[in-house]
Amino acid sequence: MQICRALLKYGYSNFSLTILEYCDKEKCIEREKHYIDFFGTGTEYNTVKDPSLPSMSGRKHSNKTKQIMSDAKQGQPRTEGAGRPSQQIEVTDIKNNQTTTYDSISAAAKV
Repeated sequence: MQICRALLKYGYSNFSLTILEYCDKEKCIEREKHYIDFFGTGTEYNTVKDPSLPSMSGRKHSNKTKQIMSDAKQGQPRTEGAGRPSQQIEVTDIKNNQTTTYDSISAAAKV
C-alpha cells in the first residue's frame, strides 16, 4: 500500500511504468526474481524480496485479522467498484517508437 499512498501524495505524473521485458507467463516469476536481484530491493516500494515465495495467494486472513480490518473500516462509506478513478496510461513501444494511450491501467494490461 506504500505505492498507493505515494501516488496520491506525489501525483501520478511523478511515477512511470516501464516494461523491462516481455516473456511467457511461465517465466514471469523467474524473470521478476532476475530483475529484483539485478536492481536490488533498495526502494521502499518494492516490498517483495523473493517473488517465488507465496504471497496471500491461496491463503486466508484469520478471523482476528478480519475483525481488525472490519473495525478499521467502520464509519467509512462503501465505494462501488475499485473505489478509485481511472488514470489514462501512455505506452510507448520502444521498437517502433509508437505511443498508444489507454483509458486505464487495466485496458493497457489487457493489450
